Amino acid sequence: MAESSIQFHVADYVMFSALIVASMGIGIYHAIAGSKQKTTSEYLLANRKMSVLPVSLSYVVTFMSSIFMLGFPAEMYLYGCSYIFNFVSVILSSLMIVTILVPLYHPLKLTSLYEYLEMRYKSVVVRKMGAVCGMLSNIMYMAVVLYGPAVAMKTEIDNCKTYCN
Repeated sequence: MAESSIQFHVADYVMFSALIVASMGIGIYHAIAGSKQKTTSEYLLANRKMSVLPVSLSYVVTFMSSIFMLGFPAEMYLYGCSYIFNFVSVILSSLMIVTILVPLYHPLKLTSLYEYLEMRYKSVVVRKMGAVCGMLSNIMYMAVVLYGPAVAMKTEIDNCKTYCN
């Protein structure tokens, strides 16, 4: 009789618990020590005093999701090395954004894209429409991001039911 390939051992529980405690500790520490943040800029943007490394790492980690972890290997398997062109286009578009758009928007000291829409078109309606479109886009993105691991877990559970009995 085959055993399930996924089993937690003592070291797994220790590591999982340490990560949870560390995450909670960081949150509690900043809840207590972070009370100096009075303005939106201080709270959301760290008063615009963070260096490039933590900002870029935060940006990259934000988009590391099930799409990246499950989808990209599957795409590479199905379509081979031609999928590399996707990465090349992302790198080129990122360079264009850094050289063209960031110097244009950074001096405006904006907190969000929606502030820019209101400032550019002088209309709160445009800002709210942009915010609604952004929320709908994020809802659809999150649906896909959550669906990937759900399918993977369902498959693993079905395999375990088939082979573990």
